[in-house]
Amino acid sequence: MWYLFVFNLGLFSVSLLPVLPSADLLGLLFLGFIVCFYWRWFVGFSMVSGILLGSLLGYYLLNIQLPLLLDGQQFQVIGIVEGLPQSTQKKERFIFRIDSLIDKAGHKVPSLQGRKIQLSWYYRKDRSLVLKPGQRWSLTVKLKRPRGFVNPAGFDYQAYLLQKKISATGYVINQQATRLLEQDCRQIVVDCVRWWIKRRLVSQLSYPLAIGPMLALVLGDTSQLDNQQWDLLRHTGTAHLLAISGLHIGIAATVGFFIGKLCLHVGALFFPFFIRLHHFPALASIMVASFYSLLAGMSLPTQRALIMVLLFHLGSLFYRSLRPYFVLVCALTMVAVLDPLAVYNQGFWLSFLAVSLLFYGFMGRRHRNKTLFGRVFYSLVKSQWVLVIGLFLPSVLLLQGVSLSAPMVNLFAVPLVSFVIVPLLFLLLFLMSVSVVGVFESAYKALYIFVELLIQWLLNILSWFTDIDFWTPAIITSPPFGVVIIASIGILWLLAPKGIPARYLGLLCFLPLWFSNEKPLALSITFMDVGQGTAVIVRTQQHTLVYDTGRVFSQHFNAGQHIIVPYLRSEGIANIDRLVVSHNDSDHVGGVIGLLENMNTMSILSGQPLKNAVPCTEGQQWEWDGVTFEILWPNSAMAKKLLTDQMIKDNNTSCVLLVSFFGKKILLAGDIEKQVEQQLLDNQSVGPIDILLVPHHGSKTSSSLAWLSQLRPTWAIVTAGFNNPYNHPHPEVIKRYQQVGSQWLNTATAGAIRFSIADNADEHGGWRLERWRLDNRRYWYD
Repeated sequence: MWYLFVFNLGLFSVSLLPVLPSADLLGLLFLGFIVCFYWRWFVGFSMVSGILLGSLLGYYLLNIQLPLLLDGQQFQVIGIVEGLPQSTQKKERFIFRIDSLIDKAGHKVPSLQGRKIQLSWYYRKDRSLVLKPGQRWSLTVKLKRPRGFVNPAGFDYQAYLLQKKISATGYVINQQATRLLEQDCRQIVVDCVRWWIKRRLVSQLSYPLAIGPMLALVLGDTSQLDNQQWDLLRHTGTAHLLAISGLHIGIAATVGFFIGKLCLHVGALFFPFFIRLHHFPALASIMVASFYSLLAGMSLPTQRALIMVLLFHLGSLFYRSLRPYFVLVCALTMVAVLDPLAVYNQGFWLSFLAVSLLFYGFMGRRHRNKTLFGRVFYSLVKSQWVLVIGLFLPSVLLLQGVSLSAPMVNLFAVPLVSFVIVPLLFLLLFLMSVSVVGVFESAYKALYIFVELLIQWLLNILSWFTDIDFWTPAIITSPPFGVVIIASIGILWLLAPKGIPARYLGLLCFLPLWFSNEKPLALSITFMDVGQGTAVIVRTQQHTLVYDTGRVFSQHFNAGQHIIVPYLRSEGIANIDRLVVSHNDSDHVGGVIGLLENMNTMSILSGQPLKNAVPCTEGQQWEWDGVTFEILWPNSAMAKKLLTDQMIKDNNTSCVLLVSFFGKKILLAGDIEKQVEQQLLDNQSVGPIDILLVPHHGSKTSSSLAWLSQLRPTWAIVTAGFNNPYNHPHPEVIKRYQQVGSQWLNTATAGAIRFSIADNADEHGGWRLERWRLDNRRYWYD
């Protein structure tokens, strides 16, 4: 077992490398592989084997991506729709498997044949023609390589795409699309079955709020869950219930086992030799668990649970009793081989840690209650205690918050969902399949309404708990590795068997989490990687200011909630002292709602009218911890003119913020253009500047040479999207900054950029520069 664990350690360690091992280094590793095997040093053999396999899998993941030379080009593609297409009013998103890919010159691209791409289809004309798996289309598309934002405490979208084996993303050019075949399910039977089930469930809808949880429990499809429902689940610690987890797969396996038992005994009444097929219940259990896992889309926790079910039954088939931890490590090994980037998935850590903790928490324990109800109740209470204590640290590190109501809520929610709703959904699927031929149609409809009512009742109960506000965001800064080890020891001590003395002292091991924070920096400015948009966080020793919030990318993803908030919470920040919204363009104001819903904000300044915001006006000034903040634009006269002159662009209403700290200056200029720059030339306090947020993402309508000559910024930071359609930053603008000697940084290529300074002393006062895409590089970053 330990050799398998070391093998996994070696395989997963490759995902932390900035570049994959070269051919020469792989040759040396292979030589080490042979030497370790010859000398029977199996620990080294396991480690080297894992590194070799992880490297080969890494090269495979890089090889399936769209070649760099073809990035951003237009193609004619023929292929088939896979998976479950997701539809909104604005667009449809779906997976497309390529049969033929032809570039604009008419040349075939064989490297992507058979690969999967993720396409968005905006404002499709004929929405009556439903996209469904199995359809064959000829589409004109524009494709780009998988790429995501790189931020501290952020979600790695590129790693997610590679985990899904997505070779490229892109969009359909609407006018040039032809459907070649209505539906061919021969190669994607499971996807067609999932789509058919989804259509049947949606068509019977009576309670709109119930369809999201129902689809999540049956198909693992969370696209119908809205943001309010996600918040509800997160705040009550019940999100795991709607992710098809190991418990649900275990229930499916148990149902399959008893169905097999029933079939065996009924068959034996007519065919006596059936009684000898004593392995049939195990096979039925595997079949039902596998079928449910396939319906769920084979998510990572589902894979883990299914592998454990398979190993458990294989052991029983060969009359072997396998130790629980051996089964768990075997499942870990198979998941690692199938998905070498699994460590970047929160579900991976929570799934394997939860099972490990339950094994440890129940190890060597026997309760004296002889009644079935007593044993079940004891197991539920004990499991909640184990998971609350054991997953406290992972919740802080991964989910950035803990739910104080989770133990209480889960005491009734786990039995209701796992032992009532999920089995009823299995029965619902059976009735759905037989109702096609007219059998049990009324029973199917009645059961559907009953399950909807149960789900609606569950959501109402969860809402009651959220009204009490038991959710506690983490206020613990990402702790050092040593503190994590100490807290982990405390968890094991608390959950140890009764023979371990003074287990309550394990609580003391949690104290360093609150007292391990380093001395706060005197000043830090972080330019977040939010694509074509702006989001800047300015921190002093005791205060936090957010300047702009990026854009909304989809119904389930906005820069405020999913990029800014995770970063602030990872830094132990519970409140925003001031939010400054430069103006109301979507790439600056889009994330405001998501940010305000998740972070307490004390005050808001805005360049244009915004709810609960005070208008930005020249002369507004405040000081935090020795750092001075001053609004330079718009001035009062210009503000009145902006209200009446419709010819003045929204960009020129931007709040311009100057941050000063012992002679060091940072200027955040929003989207102002040359007209406003000319107005600011008369302000002698503006230049020279240490750090400048390049106006309007580097558009040629801004950054006039006269203005730059006065500012002479040491660093020019542009927040722009990679290969954006606006050609930002413009080459002419880059030349202007080069003429005044500025050093240029772009979040599109550097990821999040942070400048920090420890104190005001000259000998320690130099800026420290961090670039997340470069300094925290992974081998799949371009």
